[in-house]
Amino acid sequence: MGQKLTARPPAIMKTLIGILLAAGIVLGGEPQTYNNPAPHPVVRIENTAPATAAPKNIILMIGDGMSLQHVQAAWLANGGTLNIMQCPVVGLSRTASASHTITDSAAGGTALASGTKAINKQLGLDPQGNKLDSLADWAKQRGMGTGIVTTKTVTDATPAAFYAHNPNRADEDAIALDLATGNIDVIFGGGAKHFTQRKDGRNLLEQISKQGRTIKLATPGHYGTPAERGDILRQTSLEAVSRLRQNPNGYFLMIEGAKIDLASHANNLPETIAEMLDFDRTAGAILAEAAQNGDTLVIITADHECGGLSILDGDPASRTVTATFATGNHSGIAVPVYAFGPGSTNFTGTYENTAIPAKIKQAAAASR
Repeated sequence: MGQKLTARPPAIMKTLIGILLAAGIVLGGEPQTYNNPAPHPVVRIENTAPATAAPKNIILMIGDGMSLQHVQAAWLANGGTLNIMQCPVVGLSRTASASHTITDSAAGGTALASGTKAINKQLGLDPQGNKLDSLADWAKQRGMGTGIVTTKTVTDATPAAFYAHNPNRADEDAIALDLATGNIDVIFGGGAKHFTQRKDGRNLLEQISKQGRTIKLATPGHYGTPAERGDILRQTSLEAVSRLRQNPNGYFLMIEGAKIDLASHANNLPETIAEMLDFDRTAGAILAEAAQNGDTLVIITADHECGGLSILDGDPASRTVTATFATGNHSGIAVPVYAFGPGSTNFTGTYENTAIPAKIKQAAAASR
Protein backbone atom coordinates (compact mmCIF):
# COMPACT_ATOMS: atom_id res chain seq x y z
CA MET A 1 0.00 0.00 0.00
CA GLY A 2 1.13 3.56 -0.64
CA GLN A 3 2.03 5.78 2.24
CA LYS A 4 -0.81 8.01 3.37
CA LEU A 5 0.03 11.70 3.17
CA THR A 6 -0.81 13.87 6.14
CA ALA A 7 -0.41 17.54 6.99
CA ARG A 8 0.25 16.70 10.62
CA PRO A 9 3.82 15.96 11.80
CA PRO A 10 4.40 12.68 13.62
CA ALA A 11 3.91 12.87 17.39
CA ILE A 12 7.64 12.45 18.03
CA MET A 13 8.40 15.39 15.75
CA LYS A 14 5.81 17.56 17.49
CA THR A 15 7.41 16.67 20.81
CA LEU A 16 10.91 17.49 19.52
CA ILE A 17 9.79 20.84 18.13
CA GLY A 18 8.13 21.67 21.44
CA ILE A 19 11.32 20.86 23.36
CA LEU A 20 13.44 23.00 21.02
CA LEU A 21 11.09 25.97 21.26
CA ALA A 22 10.81 25.65 25.05
CA ALA A 23 14.60 25.68 25.26
CA GLY A 24 14.80 28.74 23.03
CA ILE A 25 16.60 26.80 20.31
CA VAL A 26 15.78 27.74 16.71
CA LEU A 27 17.18 25.69 13.86
CA GLY A 28 19.01 27.80 11.29
CA GLY A 29 20.37 30.58 13.51
CA GLU A 30 19.85 32.56 16.68
CA PRO A 31 16.59 34.54 16.84
CA GLN A 32 16.92 38.31 16.65
CA THR A 33 14.41 40.95 17.70
CA TYR A 34 14.15 44.40 16.20
CA ASN A 35 11.96 47.32 17.26
CA ASN A 36 11.55 50.23 14.85
CA PRO A 37 11.50 53.53 16.79
CA ALA A 38 10.63 55.73 13.81
CA PRO A 39 8.12 54.35 11.29
CA HIS A 40 7.72 56.28 8.07
CA PRO A 41 4.34 57.45 6.81
CA VAL A 42 2.86 55.73 3.79
CA VAL A 43 2.15 57.94 0.80
CA ARG A 44 -1.51 58.16 -0.22
CA ILE A 45 -1.67 56.85 -3.77
CA GLU A 46 -4.63 57.42 -6.05
CA ASN A 47 -4.09 55.96 -9.48
CA THR A 48 -6.39 57.33 -12.16
CA ALA A 49 -4.80 55.56 -15.16
CA PRO A 50 -6.51 52.38 -16.42
CA ALA A 51 -4.42 49.37 -15.45
CA THR A 52 -4.91 48.00 -18.96
CA ALA A 53 -3.60 51.10 -20.76
CA ALA A 54 -0.15 51.24 -22.37
CA PRO A 55 2.56 52.96 -20.28
CA LYS A 56 4.83 55.65 -21.65
CA ASN A 57 7.48 55.08 -18.98
CA ILE A 58 8.78 51.95 -17.23
CA ILE A 59 10.34 51.83 -13.76
CA LEU A 60 11.74 48.50 -12.56
CA MET A 61 12.57 48.53 -8.85
CA ILE A 62 14.72 45.62 -7.64
CA GLY A 63 15.07 44.87 -3.95
CA ASP A 64 18.20 42.73 -4.10
CA GLY A 65 17.62 39.67 -1.89
CA MET A 66 14.03 40.66 -1.04
CA SER A 67 11.45 37.94 -0.36
CA LEU A 68 7.88 37.97 0.91
CA GLN A 69 9.36 37.42 4.38
CA HIS A 70 11.47 40.56 4.01
CA VAL A 71 8.39 42.52 2.98
CA GLN A 72 6.39 41.12 5.89
CA ALA A 73 9.17 41.91 8.38
CA ALA A 74 9.27 45.50 7.12
CA TRP A 75 5.46 45.69 7.31
CA LEU A 76 5.55 44.64 10.97
CA ALA A 77 8.37 47.04 11.78
CA ASN A 78 6.58 49.95 10.10
CA GLY A 79 3.40 49.53 12.13
CA GLY A 80 1.43 47.38 9.68
CA THR A 81 1.72 49.58 6.61
CA LEU A 82 4.03 49.78 3.57
CA ASN A 83 4.05 51.70 0.31
CA ILE A 84 4.90 48.56 -1.65
CA MET A 85 1.74 46.85 -0.44
CA GLN A 86 -0.44 49.50 -2.10
CA CYS A 87 0.34 47.98 -5.49
CA PRO A 88 -2.93 46.38 -6.64
CA VAL A 89 -1.32 43.63 -8.72
CA VAL A 90 0.88 40.88 -7.24
CA GLY A 91 2.66 37.91 -8.81
CA LEU A 92 5.43 35.44 -8.01
CA SER A 93 8.70 34.99 -9.87
CA ARG A 94 10.87 31.86 -9.90
CA THR A 95 14.55 32.75 -9.85
CA ALA A 96 16.68 29.70 -10.77
CA SER A 97 19.53 30.45 -13.18
CA ALA A 98 20.62 28.50 -16.25
CA SER A 99 23.30 26.76 -14.19
CA HIS A 100 21.98 26.59 -10.61
CA THR A 101 18.74 26.20 -8.69
CA ILE A 102 19.96 29.09 -6.55
CA THR A 103 20.91 32.08 -8.67
CA ASP A 104 23.46 34.78 -7.99
CA SER A 105 22.78 38.44 -8.74
CA ALA A 106 24.58 38.38 -12.08
CA ALA A 107 22.37 35.65 -13.53
CA GLY A 108 19.30 36.97 -11.71
CA GLY A 109 19.91 40.49 -12.99
CA THR A 110 20.54 39.23 -16.52
CA ALA A 111 17.22 37.37 -16.50
CA LEU A 112 15.37 40.51 -15.39
CA ALA A 113 17.26 42.67 -17.88
CA SER A 114 17.12 40.45 -20.95
CA GLY A 115 14.49 37.76 -20.49
CA THR A 116 17.07 34.98 -20.85
CA LYS A 117 18.42 32.63 -18.20
CA ALA A 118 22.16 33.04 -17.63
CA ILE A 119 24.97 31.14 -15.94
CA ASN A 120 25.85 32.25 -12.42
CA LYS A 121 28.55 34.95 -12.30
CA GLN A 122 27.99 35.94 -15.95
CA LEU A 123 26.52 39.25 -17.10
CA GLY A 124 24.53 39.97 -20.24
CA LEU A 125 25.46 36.66 -21.87
CA ASP A 126 23.35 33.63 -22.72
CA PRO A 127 24.62 30.14 -21.74
CA GLN A 128 26.44 29.89 -25.10
CA GLY A 129 28.31 33.16 -24.50
CA ASN A 130 26.29 35.30 -26.91
CA LYS A 131 25.60 38.93 -26.00
CA LEU A 132 22.06 39.70 -24.91
CA ASP A 133 20.07 42.87 -25.47
CA SER A 134 18.69 44.36 -22.25
CA LEU A 135 15.60 46.40 -21.48
CA ALA A 136 17.85 49.46 -21.71
CA ASP A 137 18.78 48.48 -25.30
CA TRP A 138 15.10 47.91 -26.08
CA ALA A 139 14.20 51.31 -24.66
CA LYS A 140 16.91 53.03 -26.70
CA GLN A 141 15.64 51.40 -29.87
CA ARG A 142 12.29 53.04 -29.10
CA GLY A 143 13.91 56.45 -28.60
CA MET A 144 13.38 56.37 -24.83
CA GLY A 145 15.69 57.66 -22.11
CA THR A 146 17.45 55.18 -19.82
CA GLY A 147 18.71 55.27 -16.24
CA ILE A 148 20.04 53.21 -13.35
CA VAL A 149 20.08 54.06 -9.64
CA THR A 150 21.65 51.86 -6.96
CA THR A 151 23.01 51.91 -3.40
CA LYS A 152 26.04 49.82 -4.38
CA THR A 153 28.60 50.37 -7.13
CA VAL A 154 27.00 51.00 -10.51
CA THR A 155 29.33 48.26 -11.80
CA ASP A 156 27.92 45.68 -9.37
CA ALA A 157 26.09 42.66 -10.77
CA THR A 158 22.47 43.81 -10.85
CA PRO A 159 22.87 47.25 -12.48
CA ALA A 160 25.64 45.91 -14.74
CA ALA A 161 23.24 43.32 -16.16
CA PHE A 162 21.42 46.18 -17.90
CA TYR A 163 24.44 47.34 -19.93
CA ALA A 164 27.43 44.97 -19.61
CA HIS A 165 28.54 41.75 -21.28
CA ASN A 166 31.14 39.98 -19.18
CA PRO A 167 31.72 36.35 -18.10
CA ASN A 168 33.04 37.55 -14.73
CA ARG A 169 30.89 39.84 -12.60
CA ALA A 170 33.93 40.66 -10.43
CA ASP A 171 35.75 42.42 -13.28
CA GLU A 172 34.31 45.81 -12.35
CA ASP A 173 36.98 47.89 -14.14
CA ALA A 174 36.09 46.21 -17.44
CA ILE A 175 32.39 46.57 -16.63
CA ALA A 176 32.96 50.31 -16.12
CA LEU A 177 34.26 50.44 -19.70
CA ASP A 178 31.00 48.86 -20.86
CA LEU A 179 29.11 51.61 -19.06
CA ALA A 180 31.33 54.30 -20.59
CA THR A 181 30.56 53.04 -24.10
CA GLY A 182 26.96 52.08 -23.38
CA ASN A 183 23.55 53.72 -23.68
CA ILE A 184 22.55 54.58 -20.10
CA ASP A 185 21.67 58.29 -19.93
CA VAL A 186 21.38 58.83 -16.16
CA ILE A 187 23.57 56.96 -13.67
CA PHE A 188 23.47 57.40 -9.87
CA GLY A 189 25.20 55.22 -7.29
CA GLY A 190 28.64 54.35 -5.94
CA GLY A 191 31.82 52.95 -7.41
CA ALA A 192 33.80 56.02 -8.48
CA LYS A 193 37.11 54.16 -8.04
CA HIS A 194 36.36 51.96 -11.04
CA PHE A 195 36.10 55.08 -13.21
CA THR A 196 38.89 57.29 -11.89
CA GLN A 197 41.43 55.03 -10.15
CA ARG A 198 42.17 52.78 -13.08
CA LYS A 199 45.32 50.97 -14.23
CA ASP A 200 44.83 52.39 -17.72
CA GLY A 201 44.87 55.94 -16.30
CA ARG A 202 41.61 56.89 -17.97
CA ASN A 203 38.97 59.08 -16.34
CA LEU A 204 35.73 57.47 -17.44
CA LEU A 205 33.59 59.95 -15.51
CA GLU A 206 34.86 62.75 -17.73
CA GLN A 207 34.33 60.60 -20.83
CA ILE A 208 30.71 59.87 -19.92
CA SER A 209 29.98 63.51 -19.02
CA LYS A 210 31.40 64.72 -22.34
CA GLN A 211 28.89 62.46 -24.08
CA GLY A 212 26.09 64.53 -22.55
CA ARG A 213 25.09 61.81 -20.11
CA THR A 214 24.60 62.32 -16.37
CA ILE A 215 26.69 60.29 -13.93
CA LYS A 216 27.00 60.96 -10.20
CA LEU A 217 28.93 58.47 -8.08
CA ALA A 218 28.75 59.52 -4.45
CA THR A 219 31.31 57.08 -3.02
CA PRO A 220 34.44 55.18 -4.14
CA GLY A 221 32.65 51.88 -3.41
CA HIS A 222 29.23 50.96 -2.07
CA TYR A 223 27.05 53.40 -0.13
CA GLY A 224 27.05 53.09 3.65
CA THR A 225 24.13 51.98 5.79
CA PRO A 226 20.81 53.86 5.66
CA ALA A 227 21.82 55.71 8.83
CA GLU A 228 25.07 56.79 7.16
CA ARG A 229 23.77 57.64 3.68
CA GLY A 230 20.47 59.22 4.67
CA ASP A 231 17.73 59.64 2.06
CA ILE A 232 19.99 59.41 -0.99
CA LEU A 233 18.20 56.49 -2.68
CA ARG A 234 14.86 58.31 -2.70
CA GLN A 235 16.47 61.61 -3.70
CA THR A 236 18.53 60.22 -6.57
CA SER A 237 15.61 58.12 -7.82
CA LEU A 238 13.40 61.20 -8.02
CA GLU A 239 16.20 63.18 -9.66
CA ALA A 240 16.59 60.45 -12.25
CA VAL A 241 12.85 60.53 -12.97
CA SER A 242 12.95 64.33 -13.30
CA ARG A 243 15.82 64.21 -15.79
CA LEU A 244 14.40 61.31 -17.79
CA ARG A 245 10.95 62.91 -18.05
CA GLN A 246 12.55 65.46 -20.36
CA ASN A 247 12.58 62.79 -23.08
CA PRO A 248 9.30 63.12 -25.02
CA ASN A 249 9.41 59.41 -25.91
CA GLY A 250 9.39 58.26 -22.30
CA TYR A 251 12.02 56.36 -20.35
CA PHE A 252 13.16 53.11 -18.73
CA LEU A 253 14.64 53.35 -15.22
CA MET A 254 16.04 50.59 -13.01
CA ILE A 255 16.24 51.39 -9.28
CA GLU A 256 18.02 48.93 -6.98
CA GLY A 257 17.79 48.67 -3.22
CA ALA A 258 21.05 46.78 -3.34
CA LYS A 259 22.03 46.36 0.27
CA ILE A 260 19.03 44.37 1.45
CA ASP A 261 21.15 41.54 0.09
CA LEU A 262 24.33 42.45 1.98
CA ALA A 263 22.49 42.83 5.28
CA SER A 264 20.80 39.46 4.75
CA HIS A 265 24.11 37.79 3.87
CA ALA A 266 25.37 39.08 7.21
CA ASN A 267 22.22 37.76 8.96
CA ASN A 268 21.80 41.23 10.48
CA LEU A 269 18.08 41.69 11.13
CA PRO A 270 18.15 45.40 12.13
CA GLU A 271 20.14 46.35 9.00
CA THR A 272 18.00 44.12 6.80
CA ILE A 273 14.83 45.85 7.97
CA ALA A 274 16.46 49.29 7.76
CA GLU A 275 17.37 48.58 4.13
CA MET A 276 13.85 47.34 3.43
CA LEU A 277 12.30 50.46 4.94
CA ASP A 278 14.64 52.69 2.91
CA PHE A 279 13.60 50.81 -0.23
CA ASP A 280 9.93 51.21 0.71
CA ARG A 281 10.29 54.98 1.28
CA THR A 282 11.77 55.21 -2.20
CA ALA A 283 8.96 53.06 -3.60
CA GLY A 284 6.43 55.42 -2.03
CA ALA A 285 7.95 58.44 -3.75
CA ILE A 286 8.10 56.63 -7.07
CA LEU A 287 4.54 55.33 -6.82
CA ALA A 288 3.23 58.77 -5.89
CA GLU A 289 4.96 60.35 -8.89
CA ALA A 290 3.70 57.61 -11.18
CA ALA A 291 0.13 58.00 -9.90
CA GLN A 292 0.23 61.77 -10.29
CA ASN A 293 1.19 61.53 -13.97
CA GLY A 294 -0.70 58.35 -14.83
CA ASP A 295 1.72 57.26 -17.58
CA THR A 296 4.22 55.06 -15.76
CA LEU A 297 4.27 51.32 -15.13
CA VAL A 298 6.10 50.49 -11.89
CA ILE A 299 7.31 46.95 -11.25
CA ILE A 300 8.79 46.11 -7.82
CA THR A 301 10.49 42.74 -7.47
CA ALA A 302 13.71 40.96 -6.47
CA ASP A 303 16.46 39.07 -8.27
CA HIS A 304 16.45 36.34 -5.57
CA GLU A 305 15.89 35.76 -1.86
CA CYS A 306 18.82 36.06 0.54
CA GLY A 307 19.30 34.71 4.07
CA GLY A 308 16.39 32.31 4.31
CA LEU A 309 14.64 34.83 6.55
CA SER A 310 11.96 33.36 8.82
CA ILE A 311 9.64 35.43 11.01
CA LEU A 312 9.13 33.87 14.44
CA ASP A 313 7.02 36.59 16.01
CA GLY A 314 6.01 40.18 15.49
CA ASP A 315 3.59 42.91 16.48
CA PRO A 316 2.71 45.83 14.20
CA ALA A 317 1.31 47.77 17.18
CA SER A 318 4.74 47.87 18.84
CA ARG A 319 6.62 47.70 15.51
CA THR A 320 8.54 44.66 16.71
CA VAL A 321 9.87 41.72 14.67
CA THR A 322 11.52 38.53 15.89
CA ALA A 323 13.15 36.49 13.14
CA THR A 324 15.99 34.19 12.25
CA PHE A 325 18.06 33.37 9.16
CA ALA A 326 18.50 29.88 7.75
CA THR A 327 21.58 30.67 5.66
CA GLY A 328 24.21 33.28 4.93
CA ASN A 329 23.64 32.81 1.22
CA HIS A 330 20.84 33.06 -1.31
CA SER A 331 17.94 30.62 -1.36
CA GLY A 332 15.81 29.28 -4.19
CA ILE A 333 12.44 30.53 -2.96
CA ALA A 334 10.19 32.44 -5.35
CA VAL A 335 10.06 36.22 -4.90
CA PRO A 336 7.17 38.69 -5.12
CA VAL A 337 6.36 40.91 -8.07
CA TYR A 338 4.30 44.03 -7.34
CA ALA A 339 2.87 46.07 -10.22
CA PHE A 340 1.23 49.49 -10.41
CA GLY A 341 -0.03 51.72 -13.19
CA PRO A 342 -0.88 51.23 -16.86
CA GLY A 343 -0.04 47.71 -18.03
CA SER A 344 0.09 46.30 -14.50
CA THR A 345 -2.54 43.61 -15.13
CA ASN A 346 0.10 41.68 -17.11
CA PHE A 347 1.93 40.72 -13.91
CA THR A 348 -0.46 38.42 -12.07
CA GLY A 349 0.30 34.73 -11.67
CA THR A 350 3.44 32.67 -11.14
CA TYR A 351 6.16 32.70 -13.78
CA GLU A 352 9.90 32.60 -14.44
CA ASN A 353 11.92 35.77 -13.86
CA THR A 354 12.58 35.80 -17.60
CA ALA A 355 8.89 36.55 -18.19
CA ILE A 356 9.17 40.00 -16.58
CA PRO A 357 10.93 41.75 -19.51
CA ALA A 358 8.49 40.10 -21.93
CA LYS A 359 5.53 41.32 -19.87
CA ILE A 360 7.01 44.83 -19.79
CA LYS A 361 7.40 44.85 -23.58
CA GLN A 362 3.89 43.46 -24.01
CA ALA A 363 2.45 46.20 -21.80
CA ALA A 364 4.30 48.92 -23.72
CA ALA A 365 3.59 47.52 -27.20
CA ALA A 366 0.36 49.45 -27.73
CA SER A 367 2.04 52.81 -27.07
CA ARG A 368 4.14 52.76 -30.26
